[in-house]
Amino acid sequence: MLMFVVVGSGVSATKIKTYDYHYSLYPVSFDDEGGEISEQAIKAFKKMFSFATNENWFKVSDGYVVKFLHEGIQYRAGYDIKGRWINTVKSYDATKLSSDVKYRVRTDYSDFTIVFVEEVILPYDMGYVIHLENDDTIKKVLVMDMDSDIQVMESYRKK
Repeated sequence: MLMFVVVGSGVSATKIKTYDYHYSLYPVSFDDEGGEISEQAIKAFKKMFSFATNENWFKVSDGYVVKFLHEGIQYRAGYDIKGRWINTVKSYDATKLSSDVKYRVRTDYSDFTIVFVEEVILPYDMGYVIHLENDDTIKKVLVMDMDSDIQVMESYRKK
């Protein structure tokens, strides 16, 4: 199940941590009878992501999710049931991560390789969920800004 994160100003790392990355999606298309996708969500999407092509819409219990690929970055944008934008998650490999965030992570985790990045954009804040790996361990860490400590969200030992 998708848990949208609805927040005001002063977003904490806890808000990003509550984002559930494993959810069930139910595909629907623009051609479905009954207009399953909110017109407001479509309008908000087209305004925010005018560059998007080949988007795929999904109805979820809390609203809608639209996915598309642009310049090697996978986008997932969430909208509530009334069609208001909630969040965007941009997923990409380490080569697309900004150099300052990459430096920050490599400073604290020099013995790890950055495997995958999820940039979580909320109405009033953003953060990076960075997937790291070395010979012994897999970690998922959270970077909220350059001044805060990097928080370990998950850590697993390889067998």
